[in-house]
Amino acid sequence: MLIADVPRSNCPEHGPLQVTVPWAEAGSRFTALFEALVIDWLHEASLSGVARQVRITWDEADGIQTRAVRRGLARRERRLPTRIGVDETSFQKRHEYVTVVIDQVAGDVVHVADDRKRASLETYLAGHSVEERAAVETVAMDMHQPYIQAVKATIPLAALKICFDKFHVASHLGQAVDRVRREENRALLEEGDGRLKRTKYLWLTHPANLTDERWASFAKLRESASQDGSARGRSRSWRWSSGARRGGAPAGGRGSPAPGTSAPRLTLPLGASPIAAAPQLPAPGLVPYRSRGARAPGSAGSAGRCGAGWTR
Repeated sequence: MLIADVPRSNCPEHGPLQVTVPWAEAGSRFTALFEALVIDWLHEASLSGVARQVRITWDEADGIQTRAVRRGLARRERRLPTRIGVDETSFQKRHEYVTVVIDQVAGDVVHVADDRKRASLETYLAGHSVEERAAVETVAMDMHQPYIQAVKATIPLAALKICFDKFHVASHLGQAVDRVRREENRALLEEGDGRLKRTKYLWLTHPANLTDERWASFAKLRESASQDGSARGRSRSWRWSSGARRGGAPAGGRGSPAPGTSAPRLTLPLGASPIAAAPQLPAPGLVPYRSRGARAPGSAGSAGRCGAGWTR
């Protein structure tokens, strides 16, 4: 263990100053080698756990981490990724939110901003040159309107570059199908027809996960409930198309189009709700989209990937 009293000077103009030493960073009470050890351990355990093992306080461990982050940010090249992922994440029991921007190619977090408002993302994007913003190829996100507005205000041809993650698109499709089922069920019950009672999950289950018995029941319902069958058919075709792109549903299998036909491209105007548009699909607008963006470690939702989404 190295213990040394670092000399200090008392400058009349600047006050007390500490002499710079080669083995430690200015303002740190630990050597650079010890701080490197702590940072390595922080990759594997929490601040509290590491502090307990190396016999330092939580504040001292946090100071080591803060200095390491500051050094890393100082070395980072300031640039705008060509494939961007944007998402929000919460902390403090979901009472506070931050906006996270990810480079999908490198898998790095390049920016974190307070809140999840339009300004949280727009300020970051607007801080780059027009040339950098024009070079952006894709921006993956969920359907959070402030993020959409921020990208449209700063990225040229944003409508061609925004892609929504598949999870949120499928969620809206499922809600649309269930809403139509409920409306159809109410109308049928008024006529004394209860065929749609207790069938919610027949409509919402992926065709590949239906048993033979449940598939036979669903086939009868699909033929008899025309409006619900139409909405479900479009949802099923979109899911099959996405699965086929990943090498999912085999040709001729459940959920796939009939031989000699192709799955229709489900479309939706940018910014519109799939729930409101469900009975009128398809309409001019977005189509299923896939990119080769890499998923960022530790990321969630749309920010970590642009693997499947919607674009114009």
